[in-house]
Amino acid sequence: MDSKKQRKSIVSAVTVLFLTFLLFGTISAAEAPSNSQLEKITIAYSSVSGHMAPLWITHDRGFFRKYGLDVQLVFIESGSVTVKSLLSKDVAFAQIGGTGAIQSRLLETDVVMIAGFLNTMDYQLMVDKNISRPDHLRKNIGG
Repeated sequence: MDSKKQRKSIVSAVTVLFLTFLLFGTISAAEAPSNSQLEKITIAYSSVSGHMAPLWITHDRGFFRKYGLDVQLVFIESGSVTVKSLLSKDVAFAQIGGTGAIQSRLLETDVVMIAGFLNTMDYQLMVDKNISRPDHLRKNIGG
């Protein structure tokens, strides 16, 4: 079979599958087949916490597959060990705390931090003008 006919057959099959999934909604985006070869990469994460939710959601909802990536998530319990796995190229990317990446850069490695989150609350507590210290809150609760 020549490549044009093969490509047309693949497009037709994918179209039928897409319409079937759209009509019946039985397969999630993560399970949907792809007509192209997915690039396999490994992404590490260094803690089991809510901070890792964007990574897990992206994986579980199939967004990596949607954009041609077959991602394997790997838990590495320490940020410094995760940085070492980046440097050894055992993992392509990592979601870690900023401390590991910054310490690694101070040692003049090639680790690059793309984005970061604050581990402090960036909120303000608004209270009555008579409350000037935290222990005043305790006294004024409930009356």
